[in-house]
Amino acid sequence: MKLKLQTACLLFLIALGLFFVLSCSKKSNGIMGTWKMIVDKSSDIDPWRNFKLEISGNDSVLTITKARSAGRDAEQRSMKLLLGGVKNQIVVHGPKWADNLHIAVFLKPNSTKTVTAKWLNIDKTLEVKSQITLETSQGEAPVSIESVYKVARSGNELVLRQRRSSRSKAMVYYFKRM
Repeated sequence: MKLKLQTACLLFLIALGLFFVLSCSKKSNGIMGTWKMIVDKSSDIDPWRNFKLEISGNDSVLTITKARSAGRDAEQRSMKLLLGGVKNQIVVHGPKWADNLHIAVFLKPNSTKTVTAKWLNIDKTLEVKSQITLETSQGEAPVSIESVYKVARSGNELVLRQRRSSRSKAMVYYFKRM
């Protein structure tokens, strides 16, 4: 009887351990998921107060959705990207350029931007390069934007480092997994 009880307890503990291991392994440490910007740690995104980023897809196709808000003002933009250096043509809706609202720079309504994306480290580091033409008071200005999305080893933090041809200093945004 005592041996049966010990065997039953041992089997229960093994099953419990296996359940724990399997449930922990389902949690993603990769780039896919929903992320919320850590405002105090990040480059300024004024006037926006909130910035959420959602990344979904697989090794060859991704959708990146950026949602920003401040008070009653909000905007959300998504782009579906074929990876591996494919030149994606993404329609942009103007006139506001949500990435930088305080300067006299606008998007041409219904124009396109060319975007290429590739994994630098699958599901951990993503490089996205964009070419867009903006309208300024001096005329049209082509702008190149290089964005690198990198997940920390813990899987709980994502860093977005963005360089623009129109700026000398990179912008860095920190996100926590939601």
